[in-house]
Amino acid sequence: MEIKEVDDRAELLRYTNNIPLLGKLVNHQPLWSTNPKLKSFSLEKVSAPDQRRIQEALVVKDLLNVLIGLEGTYIRYFNDYEPSDPETLIEFKIAKKMDPSFKTFSRRIVRYGKQYMILTKAYEIWSDASFGMVLQRFGYEIRMFLENVYLKILVERLERDFNKVPNFSIRELEQTMNETEVTKQMDLLYYIYEEICKEIEERRTNQSSQDDFNNFMDNMKNESSLHLRLMVAFDTTVYPVPKGGAIFKIFQLKILENLGDRSSVMFLKKLLNNVSQDYCTMLYEWLTQGSLNDPYQEFMTYDDLEGKTEDIFDARDRAWDTQYFIRKDVLLRDCNSEEDKNLLFKMLRTGILLKVVRTSLQIPKISSNNSDTTIQEIHDFAELMEGTNLELYVEKCYNRANKIFLKLFFEGYDLVNVSKQLQKIFLGYQYSHNVSKFLAKNMGELTKHYRHNNTANDDKLLQNFELDRQSEHPTNLMRQLLTAQFDTEALPQVLSHYLQIYPEIPENNSINDNSDPLMQASNFKNMNAILFDELSKGRTGTYYGPAPELYVPRSAIYHLKFDINIPYPLNIIISRTCMIKYQIISRYQLVLQYHSRLLDDTWIDLNKTYSWKYRGYSSTVKRGIIRTTRLLHGKMNHFIKAVMEYFNQNVIDKEVHKLEKSYKNPTLAVDIQNELEGGLTNIMTNRCLSDLIPSQLQIFDIMYKFCKFIKSMKAKLCQLDPVLYQKHRDTMMKFTNEDYRTTNDDDQEDVGYQEDTALELIQKLIEYISNASKHFDKCLQGFVQKLNAEKFDFYDSSSVDAAGIERILFSITPSHSAPASSQK
Repeated sequence: MEIKEVDDRAELLRYTNNIPLLGKLVNHQPLWSTNPKLKSFSLEKVSAPDQRRIQEALVVKDLLNVLIGLEGTYIRYFNDYEPSDPETLIEFKIAKKMDPSFKTFSRRIVRYGKQYMILTKAYEIWSDASFGMVLQRFGYEIRMFLENVYLKILVERLERDFNKVPNFSIRELEQTMNETEVTKQMDLLYYIYEEICKEIEERRTNQSSQDDFNNFMDNMKNESSLHLRLMVAFDTTVYPVPKGGAIFKIFQLKILENLGDRSSVMFLKKLLNNVSQDYCTMLYEWLTQGSLNDPYQEFMTYDDLEGKTEDIFDARDRAWDTQYFIRKDVLLRDCNSEEDKNLLFKMLRTGILLKVVRTSLQIPKISSNNSDTTIQEIHDFAELMEGTNLELYVEKCYNRANKIFLKLFFEGYDLVNVSKQLQKIFLGYQYSHNVSKFLAKNMGELTKHYRHNNTANDDKLLQNFELDRQSEHPTNLMRQLLTAQFDTEALPQVLSHYLQIYPEIPENNSINDNSDPLMQASNFKNMNAILFDELSKGRTGTYYGPAPELYVPRSAIYHLKFDINIPYPLNIIISRTCMIKYQIISRYQLVLQYHSRLLDDTWIDLNKTYSWKYRGYSSTVKRGIIRTTRLLHGKMNHFIKAVMEYFNQNVIDKEVHKLEKSYKNPTLAVDIQNELEGGLTNIMTNRCLSDLIPSQLQIFDIMYKFCKFIKSMKAKLCQLDPVLYQKHRDTMMKFTNEDYRTTNDDDQEDVGYQEDTALELIQKLIEYISNASKHFDKCLQGFVQKLNAEKFDFYDSSSVDAAGIERILFSITPSHSAPASSQK
């Protein structure tokens, strides 16, 4: 039917060629209210009872136009509506003279025309790439619904009935729309549209930096109590447009609200499945191949190194720790519980494991033959998000990825053998001969005080090490990669950076927000001000300021360290963090073995040198010097050997055996990494490397000075007895030994044996040895007291062994003289 203007009269004429409703859009009247309109026929003239059907036909005709977004004769746009302006509200006004019942029906039906126009604009706007793939697909689904469902019903049923059924009424118009549920589906689409617009508007009006900060602080507080295996790196950026999971959450919420309406739930699930098709492909590729194709940045995982490096091998261990992050803003569901974080951890690590495998093998795709588990593609996203289906699916993918990953590392890269080589090099495990050999060759250079610019001494040591390394068997990969370096910081300084420099964490492993001003910051600017203030003042005191004695100049042995640049992908498991711990443990063992070697060398002097073996000394010299020196040397030797035995057998071996046990039947890659890092942490946090270090440094210093004193005693002892003095003089004259000349005061005239001088020297030597013994006993007593405290508290520490404590106490207590165990 068509309405024509003829002398202010309107009449209904049938189309003879049956032009469909949509075919009239090209030549239809202007779409905005400012342009001239047809002068409508007065409804008052057709308000009589016998003409009521004419008025109803006119209203139905207008409603058919309104339902496709066009204004009619009696139902028009508001005067301020401008279609070219996307911000203009779409509103229709109804003629005042319209029959009240028709007006009531019109008000209910007009809103679908508004929804049609709004949704049409929505899919046109969301087709832009900045809105992401999910919103683009949702816009496409809206368009398909409007064209294939909504407009199809209007043309094939409503317009057809209007043209062919003589008594087609406005009531039948509304009833037909309700029977087909098109209006219900339009309401659902429009509700989702409104929620998306509301989310976009909130992101535009709120300060994104403040949202980023709030997410960051929530993440910090939540992560403070998590176990190592649940740690996930989050990107807390809030994007200006909701994408990915943020859109799916709106769908899921609407499904939950309509669980009692089966047809609505089915419609929403179908819509969600269609919208999520491309996302499901990304999720499937990530969980089965470790492949990430996210052009619109709406997948929950993102690659921080994408575009920054072309070669993954240059990224070192960042592929595990810092290459991939979780976008908190686009998660599929909120992650407030530990179970949800465990799920995110598995989803993140699954893709990483598979990416490592593909990169290592240089293959574009992992074949299903590499695992007995077959992962089905995701066809029903709505069902996947119900209950625990997502957890079960991810768990299956996670187990498959771990199986492939561990097969590569244990069978392809022989991780067990690599681990044993590192234990030999850094933990002294069945490798002491090589270390002792290197120390024996370079005791002189390692004893000298370290100087940062002393390149000659450093080069000599490094050259000696390189010669020893090249002589090793070439099949030992880790040994071939091993390098020797000199750290500008001594071992005590390095330990102070890793141990006892932060406040003690409460028993519940949570940070007290009230105790740390950083946790009270309101925004990033405020946090920066707090950090700057603390850095300006300097964090000093009980926890932040290490003891001054840790920074005194020390011998080169305290600066020597070994390092290995673990190649990719082995550095995924043996990360840089592990290597730093290996280094610190190795440096401590080097210091122990160095002082043990010093004592061994002086033992040769005490038992093989003629001046120490001479039996003609007076009883004062025998008791006050010879016997006391040997006793003190024996106590020092017992101490160093007992500490080495305890540290090797009760600390290192314990953790090595636990690690080897975990290698026998591994199921998860993260367990292997956690066992390695946890074992090294247990060794590092043992009291030998923490609060006992200051006591040990004092004892080592006494040992060093006392050994140096013993070395200088060869010639001095000869001055204490006339017979020995004469033999020493004859030997000097016969052999002119350089060592004797330098230690016997060169360029001084030999005046012969003098008893007064000998007695004075005896008194000085006895006094020095006595002071050294008292000082050593005092330091040893402090060391024993701390060990006793550890003995009584060992039930609270996982890295302390009661039997080892008993043995070390028995060995070093002055009342005992148990023989020292052989060096491991």
